[in-house]
Amino acid sequence: MYTKILVPLDGSRLAEQVLPYARFLMARLKVPVELLGVIDLAAIAISVHSHNARYLSRLADESRRASETYLERISKTVPEVSITSSVETGKPEEVIIEKAARDKRTSIAVATHGRSGVKRWTLGSVTEKVVRHSRSPVLVVRAADDDQETK
Repeated sequence: MYTKILVPLDGSRLAEQVLPYARFLMARLKVPVELLGVIDLAAIAISVHSHNARYLSRLADESRRASETYLERISKTVPEVSITSSVETGKPEEVIIEKAARDKRTSIAVATHGRSGVKRWTLGSVTEKVVRHSRSPVLVVRAADDDQETK
């Protein structure tokens, strides 16, 4: 059986749509949950103008603090199980896969945009990479975009 459910969250409402499913699994399986935030330094560096590159470390620290605060807030919404949270640095898909691989009985629960075709190819998909390369079981929830929810 599983010893932990890893739930990667990026701070978006879309990513949070996996939480009801993760809560259901937590209650049924009686296993601890780890909420995971990932600081992608490459993405931060791309968004910073070259003359502000000296502030990259500060931006990374601010991102880490914001992610820790966010995960702490989310963890309070699931009081009935043991929840931990962590924030790591790296490419999100690699961090998720490596974190789950540390304990072979870890399951991953993640939301996806559900993009296909050219959009998926041009934007890439963290979820798709996790599903393809992780040896851990992955629960994928196709999240509704705000536009889709109103239709």
